[in-house]
Amino acid sequence: MSEKQPSQSRRRRPQFRLRTLLILITLVSIVIGVYKPLTLHFQAKQFFNIKSHSFPGRQHPGELFFDIFGSEDTALFQIGQVKIVLLERRQDTRISTAGFIPIAGDTHQQKAYQSPNGYEYFSYSYADEQVECVAFDFPFRCRPEAIQINDQSFDFANPTVILVDTNDKILYTYSR
Repeated sequence: MSEKQPSQSRRRRPQFRLRTLLILITLVSIVIGVYKPLTLHFQAKQFFNIKSHSFPGRQHPGELFFDIFGSEDTALFQIGQVKIVLLERRQDTRISTAGFIPIAGDTHQQKAYQSPNGYEYFSYSYADEQVECVAFDFPFRCRPEAIQINDQSFDFANPTVILVDTNDKILYTYSR
């Protein structure tokens, strides 16, 4: 009598067709491709709904009201209805400042705002109806009707959120 050894159970690897693999890769690519723009959209919408921390006590036709709020990793600069959100701009203290920027007149004006430890977080220089501004090391220009960032202009009267990365590149713009 010959004894047979018990057969070992063989595990089979699941087999996929090439078509299944291509469909899976396509679905993963779509999810990865949609994730970042969708995240930026929701982030911009969240900043759009944030109310200003300060309100102007007076309005003057030759000045624009601004409001700055800086937390540990984000700085929000609102001028008119335009909110510039500077992502990943680290500050060592919370900053909150409001004031007026001149946009008309003959007098050259300059002003700088500093944190308690001496960090200059906002400055402007006005001449010839144009203001050169720097907020948290991000440069932009203000004219009587619009704000100019790089080659793009944004109307002060149109509620807009602009997300800017650490390289001063506009990542996303949201407006209604």
